Amino acid sequence: MLGLSIGGRELAAVYVTGRRIKWFASALYGDTAELARTIARLAGEAPMRVRHVRVVLQRDIVQLRSIVPAPPLKPREAVRYVALETSRLFRVNGAAVVTDAVFVQAPQGRVLWAAAVEQSTLEAVVSGCEGAGLQIQSVGPASEVLAVALKPGGQTPVAFHGNFGTEVLALSEHGTWNSRLVRKAAGFEAPLIDSLQALQGNVLPVASAFGAAMRQSRFTLLPPDARLTRHRAAHRRLVRVMIAALLSWIVAGSVYTAKLAGVAARADAEFTAIEPELNQALDVRREFHLASEALRKIRITESRRSNVLVRIADVTRALGDSTFVTALHLSQDSLRLSGYAPVAVKVLADLEIVDWLRDARLVGPPVRQVLNTQSAGQERDRFTVTAGVRRGR
Repeated sequence: MLGLSIGGRELAAVYVTGRRIKWFASALYGDTAELARTIARLAGEAPMRVRHVRVVLQRDIVQLRSIVPAPPLKPREAVRYVALETSRLFRVNGAAVVTDAVFVQAPQGRVLWAAAVEQSTLEAVVSGCEGAGLQIQSVGPASEVLAVALKPGGQTPVAFHGNFGTEVLALSEHGTWNSRLVRKAAGFEAPLIDSLQALQGNVLPVASAFGAAMRQSRFTLLPPDARLTRHRAAHRRLVRVMIAALLSWIVAGSVYTAKLAGVAARADAEFTAIEPELNQALDVRREFHLASEALRKIRITESRRSNVLVRIADVTRALGDSTFVTALHLSQDSLRLSGYAPVAVKVLADLEIVDWLRDARLVGPPVRQVLNTQSAGQERDRFTVTAGVRRGR
C-alpha cells in the first residue's frame, strides 16, 4: 500500500509491506497546479508498481474542529450539519471548501470531529493521482492516522513538530479526537517507532504517509466531481452485481427445472414398471382392510350378544340329574333359583363350580316333600338359592 502525505509546500510518499517501510520519498511544490505534477512524478519514482493510494492532508492545509458535546445526530445528518455550518465552524475566506465529519468516542463522551479543505487543493490531489494511475482509497486528515506511527503505551497528549508549527493531538483508545496548532511545543513529545526515529530532518510528513499506508481514514474529503464519479462507479458495480445475481438465479432455476423434469421422467418410468405389482399390493391391502372391518364387526356383535342362554346352560350342567328346577331368575348382578334336590346343601356345592357365581346360599330352611311322580315314594328337598353374579363374567 502507498501512503501519500500532502502539506502546504511539501509532500511525502511511503510504500509499506506489513509494518516495514520499503521505500519513501519527499518533494517540494509551489502551487496547486504544480502539486498534481509532483504527485505523478513522485509516484512514478517508486521502484514497485502500485495501484492504490491513501492520502492524508497535513494540518497546515486542513482545518479540524472538535465539537464537544456532539449534537444528537446520525452520521449522515452530522455530515449535512457540518456542511450547512461551514462558515461558522471554519475559516472559509470566500473559497469553496469540502467538509466531512465523523463521530469519535473520547474520555468525556462522544465528540463530533469535523474537517474542511479547499476544493482546489483536493482537485489537484485527485488529478495528480489519476495522472499517476493511482486509485484513491481515502482522503483524510493526517492527524487521524499519526497515532499509528507512535510506540505503544505512550502518554497523551502528544506533540508533533512540523514546518507549520507544533500540532498537539489528544488520543483515546478509539483514536484521535482533537488537534490543536500551537507556536511552541506543548504536551509530550511524540515517541515515534524506531524506523521513523532514525530518519533525519522533518519526520512528520513521512510519519503521516506511513500512518496513511497502515490505516484507512474514516473521512471522505473528496471534491464533488470525484464523489459523483465514485458514486456512479459504485452504482455501476451494484448494477453489475445485481445482473450477475439475476443471471445466476436464472441459471440455477433452469438447472433445477431440468433436473426436476429428469427426476419426474425417471419416476414415471419406474412407476410404469412396478404398476402391476403395485395394483396387486393395493388389492391385497384393500382385502385386508375389509377382513379387518368384518372381524371388528364380529367382535362388536359378540360383545353386544346376550349371554343369558350360556349362563343357564352353565347352571344346568352344574346341577345333578336328580335336581329339578322349578324357577330361575337371572339378572346382571344376581341369580335366584328354586327347585327340588335329594339334598339341598348339595346344590350349593354344585353351584361352586360355576365361575361367574359368588356367595351362593339357601334362602330359608329346605322343606322335605314327596314328589307326585310315577315312582311313588321319592322324597326331595325343596330349596331356594340366591347367588351374586361376578362382574365381567
